[in-house]
Amino acid sequence: MDIAGRSFAERESFKVHGRTVVAMSLSRVIFVPLFMIVQRAEGAWARTLWIKVPLMSAFSFSNGYVSTLCMMLGPVQQGVNGPEREFVGTLLSFGLVHGILWGSLLALLTQLGM
Repeated sequence: MDIAGRSFAERESFKVHGRTVVAMSLSRVIFVPLFMIVQRAEGAWARTLWIKVPLMSAFSFSNGYVSTLCMMLGPVQQGVNGPEREFVGTLLSFGLVHGILWGSLLALLTQLGM
């Protein structure tokens, strides 16, 4: 589904700009408590794939879509001149890798019950 989200970001009819991308990115925070609820719930509903698969599919699709839009639109935003675009792209790549690192480290804390 991540690949599907990345593919949708390329299509002109699905491109969004500016504050919409920021709002979509910030709204993905809702997945954190949802995943924690599903992981820690003791009911039979939490063990079924009818909850886990759609949740993970929505998360992975939004990950591909939003991250690709951010990487595509970041260097070409208003106020970034030609020579600065390469540097902005490098900063975006660093931020992406840095976010993956911290997300993985924080995920370890949830496994330890913190």
